[in-house]
Amino acid sequence: MEKVIHRKETVLSPWLTLAEKTVQLNSGQAIYHCLKQNDYVDVFALTEDKKIPLVRQFRVGVEKHTWELPAGLVDKDQTLEMACKAELFEETGLTAQKIHYLGKNVPDPGRLENYIHSFFVTAIKDQSHKFIPEVDVQSKLVTIDELVQMAIQGEIVTHHIATIFLVLHNPEIAKLL
Repeated sequence: MEKVIHRKETVLSPWLTLAEKTVQLNSGQAIYHCLKQNDYVDVFALTEDKKIPLVRQFRVGVEKHTWELPAGLVDKDQTLEMACKAELFEETGLTAQKIHYLGKNVPDPGRLENYIHSFFVTAIKDQSHKFIPEVDVQSKLVTIDELVQMAIQGEIVTHHIATIFLVLHNPEIAKLL
């Protein structure tokens, strides 16, 4: 039976730890490396006029800009819902109203030890909260048809495709779109 028999962790930064794992496989022992970081959230938000906010930013791992749903790491002092609200506001200036937890998935089970927690929220622009856009993050609002076309055309290439799928195939939420 396969199992991890030894684990050594090396902290690389406040956000990332390298885990070296000795694994007993049916074929013998092997050493694997994984990255450990906090879980993160992604947010499929729907505004009152039925638009979905997307954010564009430079992603160092793939060395290009990507369009994504608002998302980010869950800080140690945050609940998942708190992180959902914070990321939506920090990246788009929108305030979450009704929040629906869609579930969690694993972004890369072979290399990453964290989960992505996905949310659907209804959102409004709350003028009572001062929004200061992040310098390196661009946001835009799209229709559901534009979002689907962006995904089909490869403009959205991240794990957020799974969240979009969950939203589109949830009968209660699909009625809102």
